[in-house]
Amino acid sequence: MPNIHFSAAGEAMPTAKIKIDRAAVMRTAWSHYRTSFTRSWRKEPFNRSNFAYCLTCAWQQHREAQLSPFEQRIARIEREIDALKYKSLRYDIAPMQRRLEAKLAALAA
Repeated sequence: MPNIHFSAAGEAMPTAKIKIDRAAVMRTAWSHYRTSFTRSWRKEPFNRSNFAYCLTCAWQQHREAQLSPFEQRIARIEREIDALKYKSLRYDIAPMQRRLEAKLAALAA
């Protein structure tokens, strides 16, 4: 069944599917994994969680490559706002969050 979204008024809106080359995503993920998590002098076993992280980063990189520079900036600010949740408690994130949300609101206006 096709994935159809409906607006508040009830009419169907077409969804835009982004075509991403999955082979290129896997090549990017393996390249990132090899450079970041393996050492030539020590044989380490394959770590699924590290590769999952690399795969997530590769998907995000390929998705953002197809966005306009304006959309890329909005996505980057939204990621920064999400990342504030993981800061240590010694940081006061409220002013940082307000600053980022003000930037996002200024871009949306």
